Amino acid sequence: MTTPESAADQAAALEEAVFRLYDQANTVGDDANTLADVADLMLETFEAEQRLQTFLSEKTDDLAEHPVWQGYYNKFAVQVSHPMTAIACFSIDDAFARAAEHIAAHHKAVPADHLMLVEIHRAGSDTSIFRFLDKPDHAADHVRTGADEHLAATALTMVRSRVEQGVTAGSTVGSGATVGDLSRVREIVGHKPSETLIARWAVAEGARPDTPNPWEAHLEKAGLCLQAVRQLADCEDLIGIDRVPRHPVAQERFRAVDQLITHYLAHSAEAEATTTSVDHEIAARTDQATDIQHLINTAHSYGPRSTTECSVAQELPDIERSSAATEPEVEM
Repeated sequence: MTTPESAADQAAALEEAVFRLYDQANTVGDDANTLADVADLMLETFEAEQRLQTFLSEKTDDLAEHPVWQGYYNKFAVQVSHPMTAIACFSIDDAFARAAEHIAAHHKAVPADHLMLVEIHRAGSDTSIFRFLDKPDHAADHVRTGADEHLAATALTMVRSRVEQGVTAGSTVGSGATVGDLSRVREIVGHKPSETLIARWAVAEGARPDTPNPWEAHLEKAGLCLQAVRQLADCEDLIGIDRVPRHPVAQERFRAVDQLITHYLAHSAEAEATTTSVDHEIAARTDQATDIQHLINTAHSYGPRSTTECSVAQELPDIERSSAATEPEVEM
């Protein structure tokens, strides 16, 4: 059985083999007689690099938290204030979850006249993917909305990928979700209204892009900017559907959306012809769910946000978000 330490030793050996080939390449001469040797060495180096990358990918669970190798896996970081803290993260979903934990633990101690900062960026980069600066009482809602928008973009990317692959009923997809597990679907619908709405919207958006999306208004009422979601879904380097989050909360949300998408794609044909009992449950819970209603309430309680900076990745075009004090316009 592989342990983190034994996996780390194997990774170190594979890495050392790559470095030896790098050193060998630096000593090869440049005369014509060595061209064949150079070509062979380049191929051997490429294969060694591939072996290392494949091993690191297969051993994510063993090495992602290992002090020597976690830098390879932690592609993102979140910086939060009061106290100023920087946390390396495996995924953007993990970064939002870490930020939420920090805010829950510290926001009550922040002076009323201070502003809390949350900024997510790539590891080693100063370019913001998500950033806000606002009153402590609003911090949790900003992070929740940002997390939901990123999860919605991830869900839309999942749907598009599976539609392109022609996923059908009975297939195994994504992080291991399989169709037919209706009891699990009902459990998610009953306890995770945010994830349910996100999955339902993503399936309607990605599988039937030319028809009006009946779930769009619900997500906009919950405070999500769907323009931002759609733009995020087009950023392949920010949406990693193969990188299941490591943080327990983020991972559970990811897997719930994965399960729902699998179910709804498998039953999309019958869903178009008739409303299933599961859909009835979603619709019944949409406006009653505590966390969704909380998002709707807070989306209307901010008023003008002149003191708030909240933006999508700076690489994206500027997005003009509607004033939180007005109802979003819905195109049907």
